[in-house]
Amino acid sequence: MTIPYRTVSALLMLAFPLVVSAQPLTPVSLGTAGNFVVLAKAAISTVPPSAITGDIGVSPAAQTFITGFSLTTATGYATSTQVTGRVYAADQTAPTPTMMTTAISDMETAYTDAAGRSNPDFTEFQTGHIGGAELEPGLYIWAGTVSASADFSLVGGPNDVWIFQIAGGLQLATNVNVTLSGGAQAANVFWQVAGAVNIGTSAHMEGVILTATAVDMGTSATLNGRLLAQTAVNLNANAITAPVLTGLESTREQGPDGMTLSAAYPNPFNPTTQIGWSLEAGSSVTLGVYDMLGREVAVLVDGYRAAGAYTSTFDAAALPSGLYLYRLSTGSGSRTGLVSLVR
Repeated sequence: MTIPYRTVSALLMLAFPLVVSAQPLTPVSLGTAGNFVVLAKAAISTVPPSAITGDIGVSPAAQTFITGFSLTTATGYATSTQVTGRVYAADQTAPTPTMMTTAISDMETAYTDAAGRSNPDFTEFQTGHIGGAELEPGLYIWAGTVSASADFSLVGGPNDVWIFQIAGGLQLATNVNVTLSGGAQAANVFWQVAGAVNIGTSAHMEGVILTATAVDMGTSATLNGRLLAQTAVNLNANAITAPVLTGLESTREQGPDGMTLSAAYPNPFNPTTQIGWSLEAGSSVTLGVYDMLGREVAVLVDGYRAAGAYTSTFDAAALPSGLYLYRLSTGSGSRTGLVSLVR
């Protein structure tokens, strides 16, 4: 019988009580790179339609290296119907070039930080084949490629941190789903990958991806996290949502004009989940739920609401398992979240 690593550690602590325990793993600081949901040096491309919630940007590449988004140029940024946020590039009007140079530098610093963490909790876990596993918090190190041909989960609390150091590539097969449980948060999950990252068709990924090369996402693959790549990011009708780090003091993401949208809880869920939202001023509001093809599957709110905090219930009893987007919209903007229905 194999005794789990942490069980052995606990027994050693009982036997040698004078041993000082290791400090808790701290998150990787992203600096201003954390202002982007997709950030790359060379290019960002998409096969439409993608649905990206958060800002995207390239540097030192120019705006012409952001393709497939049908950009509308403004002063110092661009917009796209596929991006709920702004699109930035190194050749746009000042001060954008300086901002982008700083963001890329911060991305590289974050990669170096993640790659330099020592004293791993797990080394060569399951020889890099992590499908079917339940990954507890900690520092994981692999000398080669990590792959998953089946669903796996990250199990831990809202303050727990995962750092995955991968000397090779990262590969998720078609339809593989990564789930978080126990309150684990995507913003506290860091995948530091020296090689290429490939997220398969209709797969779902969680966490911040820091790669020294490129990211390729298969058709209809989704991500709750960030793509921070030192070469290119290639998308294909994908849904990418920046993670919201919640805590006891706040569970809401600030939106335009005082509009806020909470991370749904529980998530994953079956068959109901609660979505909190609020308005600082009265407004006409729509809160809808959509499948990954953009089809509306539920309308939770549609009409005028006074200023205040609200909670809406999404009942998916009649829907199949899968990923769904929920979007809060007013006349001044919108916010989007992602939920996973698991039966």
